[in-house]
Amino acid sequence: MIRILQSVSNMDRGGIETMLMNYYWHLDRDQFQFDFLVNKEKPGFFDDEVRSLGGRIFMGPGLSPLKYPEYLRYMKTLLDREKEIKVLHAHNEAMEFYALNGAKKAGFPVRIAHAHNTHLPHGLKLPVKLVCKAMIPGAATDYFACGREAGIYYFGEKRWNESGVLIHNAIDLERFCYRSEVRTRLRREYQLEDKLVIGSVARFMVQKNHTRMLEQFA
Repeated sequence: MIRILQSVSNMDRGGIETMLMNYYWHLDRDQFQFDFLVNKEKPGFFDDEVRSLGGRIFMGPGLSPLKYPEYLRYMKTLLDREKEIKVLHAHNEAMEFYALNGAKKAGFPVRIAHAHNTHLPHGLKLPVKLVCKAMIPGAATDYFACGREAGIYYFGEKRWNESGVLIHNAIDLERFCYRSEVRTRLRREYQLEDKLVIGSVARFMVQKNHTRMLEQFA
């Protein structure tokens, strides 16, 4: 069995985490198994389900710049101890450099950087994140992205064109199939029987561009 270590913030119901669970639910777990390296102490929504499927959850030191040396030591200790882990797959945006470089310094052979965004949000940590993003290509061995633009933003156009891999976000379509009884029940519950209803499914983050949507509706 090959164990794949997924580096995330924590296993809450975010977009990246749900995408990973969609893959995990359908994985041949006799051949492959996911483990999760989390970086927040807060318990995640999917923690119990991960464990029930045979996955393990490892708590990292956190992604503070002050903890970077500790993170490198942690990655070496973890990967030296858990010999069944053969692949690191990192999803922490710019800060995935921590796990990737820690694995590189530990001599770990397969280190996947995964780009999920086309820009970094502005904030106090932006300078640190820009430095980390610039160093990701040198720390990774493989380059995944949810789209070409994200891949170019994180890895550069030349590297993306040469070795980038497009990974479509997995969605179980059966869960979202149209069902007239569900439509009727929900419209009745929210008193919307005679209304035109347009849904938007997204958390309130700048990347989801709710402002643009509201401008369009206005």
